[in-house]
Amino acid sequence: MDDRDFARNRAEEYGYDVWESFIVPPFYREIESLRTNKPIIVEGGRGSGKTMLLRYWCHQTQFSIHRTVIPDSALYKIGIYWKMDTQFAAFMLFRNYEEEIWNRAFSYWSVLTISLSILDSLNSVAKSNYAKFNEEDLAKMRFSGLDGYDENIPESYSQLIAYLTKRRQQFESWVNSIPSLPTNNFLPYEFIVDLANCIRKSNEVFKDTVFDIFIDEYENLQKMVQTNAYEQQYNGDLVAMQQEYDRLSLQLNACKEYKSEMTSQKASTINGLMTSGAKEQLEADKAANEMASTDKQNRYENVKNGVTAEFDGVVTEISAIKGSNVASGTALITLESTKDIVIRFNVSKYDIENIEEGQSATVKIKNKEYTGKVDRIDRMTSRDAGQTSNVGMEIKLDAPDEDIILGLEAKAVIDTVSMENVLQIPKGAVYSDTQGEYVYVLRDKKATRVDIEVGVYNTEMIEVISGLNEGDVVIVAGDTEITEGMQLEANKNEEK
Repeated sequence: MDDRDFARNRAEEYGYDVWESFIVPPFYREIESLRTNKPIIVEGGRGSGKTMLLRYWCHQTQFSIHRTVIPDSALYKIGIYWKMDTQFAAFMLFRNYEEEIWNRAFSYWSVLTISLSILDSLNSVAKSNYAKFNEEDLAKMRFSGLDGYDENIPESYSQLIAYLTKRRQQFESWVNSIPSLPTNNFLPYEFIVDLANCIRKSNEVFKDTVFDIFIDEYENLQKMVQTNAYEQQYNGDLVAMQQEYDRLSLQLNACKEYKSEMTSQKASTINGLMTSGAKEQLEADKAANEMASTDKQNRYENVKNGVTAEFDGVVTEISAIKGSNVASGTALITLESTKDIVIRFNVSKYDIENIEEGQSATVKIKNKEYTGKVDRIDRMTSRDAGQTSNVGMEIKLDAPDEDIILGLEAKAVIDTVSMENVLQIPKGAVYSDTQGEYVYVLRDKKATRVDIEVGVYNTEMIEVISGLNEGDVVIVAGDTEITEGMQLEANKNEEK
């Protein structure tokens, strides 16, 4: 915590990652028991801490980058936080559609939103300090078996994210403008269940995972559903207004057609009364239009056999749709060069203190390592989806090759500091609670808790500044839960 935490009295001011701001109450274990496999409702007055509790349970906090040690038990229940946009949901009423259509539309919107949040939780796990799953493992996951809903559903993680995001954008555009969208293409709630099963099968660490959906301000959703049902059935004024709107819409369309016909007749009459100067101007305009048409034809002849790029590269985006009409100057594709490649990362406000431009770095892409240097560091912070402050930076590769796939996730190691002759232990041996970091040391064949102060760390080891002495036997638990006073025997082959 810092001094600003006392000035912020709403959970929304902290973002989704509240690991360093949530104060664990003394009755927390009783609250934790509420996380069952059955639906429950947590009630409390305004400011009672409901939202903060739900965000503490959600994946952005449980797999926070600030949480140094994450046990396997954190994957048993992964929390998904959803605060529904009631203003957008209110659009799904009336407007020439029956109640049954809007019910299916709301279900479809819920499926897309929750599915994207579940996929985002996998990214939180991959980017966290959890040792058994990283971004490389995430890129290898395959979501097969979903093509029964749509044969175009991709199997890779990044492509599935893009696919569902595009469908949600199309749906939100449909709700706002009501064009003709085939409603039989809506995904049902069963899609979420099948997506969760795909995740459990795709990687062993998720085999027992259950996804908890935390709906914030649930009472607002109940009120909207009840109001909608009442208005649909009993509000005769709204029904009459809808009928009057339909009648006036038909009259307006008829008036527009009549106006168009009268305008055409007026133009014909005026043309017969034109002066010689006006006729000359009309002829000049006609000639200009013919010249423009000829120019368009010539340009078409130049490109109908294809367009040649000025450099070698990779097509990273296709904006045009086959068979559609495009205006002059519209971007059709985006071509990126593969000769000058930079890798863009976001680092936390804690890590940026040790990073400077010009530092050497090693970047791993598709199990292949490349050397480079820190080329640029942003001078302004940004915030991610969890409202955590990050600083953007770029690493320029020394010798990129054709094996690099643009847009793919990468993992970088930056040479920030080198320390020798320091006491270090495996990161998996370090635990943390409200009192700070601690380890279990073997003393008299028993596990004894020892509070420690830690320093710098890498992906495997962490520096111990105080609390331990060289020669102390530190216990690395693995899959076994260690408790104070537990009887243990040291393994002579592994004792350090």
